[in-house]
Amino acid sequence: MSEKQSWKLDNAALIFPAIQNGSHNMLFRISADFRDDIDPELLRRALEDTLRRMPHFRVKMRTGVFWYYFDENDGELPLERDVVNPLRRMNFRRLRGYLFRIRWDTHRIAGEFFHSLCDATSAMTFMRTLWARYLFLAGDTDSLPDRKLGVLDCADSVTDAELEDAFVKNAEKKAGQKRKESRAWHLKGERLPDRGLSYITFTLDSGLLHSKAKELGVTVNEYVSAVIIEVLYGIQRRGLSRKEIKLSVPVNMRRYFATDTLRNFSLYANVGINPRYGEYDFPTIAREISAMLRYKLQPKQMTAQMASNVAGEKAAAVRAVPLFIKRIVLSTVYLTASENQFTTNYSGLGVIRLTDAMEKHITGLCFMLGAPRYNTVQVSGLTYKDRFYLTVTSVLADKTFQRELARSLVKKGFGVKIEDNG
Repeated sequence: MSEKQSWKLDNAALIFPAIQNGSHNMLFRISADFRDDIDPELLRRALEDTLRRMPHFRVKMRTGVFWYYFDENDGELPLERDVVNPLRRMNFRRLRGYLFRIRWDTHRIAGEFFHSLCDATSAMTFMRTLWARYLFLAGDTDSLPDRKLGVLDCADSVTDAELEDAFVKNAEKKAGQKRKESRAWHLKGERLPDRGLSYITFTLDSGLLHSKAKELGVTVNEYVSAVIIEVLYGIQRRGLSRKEIKLSVPVNMRRYFATDTLRNFSLYANVGINPRYGEYDFPTIAREISAMLRYKLQPKQMTAQMASNVAGEKAAAVRAVPLFIKRIVLSTVYLTASENQFTTNYSGLGVIRLTDAMEKHITGLCFMLGAPRYNTVQVSGLTYKDRFYLTVTSVLADKTFQRELARSLVKKGFGVKIEDNG
């Protein structure tokens, strides 16, 4: 990227600019807590070095006649002090066109990202590299790159493989998949004033969580998904509705397809229960969620889903439609064939490992999702060292879901530490 370049958004990124509005854009956040005070000048230098290594983050979004595209950004990304209410809508102009922001506080470095730019896995690579570079500049010369752990060397250059659109590369052209699904039940209620977003993070013992999942023959993410659905099921039973309760679970496709891409490469699997079928206990929910996920995560199923997404983008009739019409269509499709088909998201980043030197300085991590456009609650989680961090973000004034989730975790034998923004 020695010469100034422009390139089209990857397949997964296309929907997000079309569905943002005056109060909302699709954001997520990754943060780390440090033992020592943060030096903002060293952080600024580390950010410059990291952007030099990962220049596809140093972009601004442009509006073309037919599609959005990325253009290189020559400006400096301003650092921001962290806030009590994170993940509010980004003002891209104030960010000098950047599609993410880096925030810091006394002991915290956080990144908040617009989903058109990257998925959570690529953002985690960016943040790992930034944290390691910051620690190196702060004097810990043992905080060195480790590609296997997702800590890139800032002296290296970006590769073509890191910039590829892996959806186009891996989609089977003749494997299209119909995606019609039933509408799901949703949590409703009065929203927080001033477009507010509340969050609460539950910190659990990761070893105990792993043991309880193993007892049921499921993974940690399948177990947590079942806990969320059980809580929603209990709330729904207090009312009259018996619509399906479904989670939308993002899946990191790098686990299944060989690629070095540092752009978006995630798909979504909707899984859940149908209360019209009768009563559900927790083990039954866990086993059903596990079976659904394992079926939907078969390579043939995933390539079929990618093929449908890519075929829609590449169809001649679609390509010829002006962007202002595409925006209307994409926004309508998102409302009618996306968010209304699931109750909430659960995004699990899995086990996050850092280098030994980094772990001496970083005491905790957090991953949280911004509010979607129509749904009201999101859940996310990750494991770091011996702790599992489960975060709920919500636009609802009512905290019933958060309270019931806490009760469910305690009832299942977990000691729970809580952090929230009030």
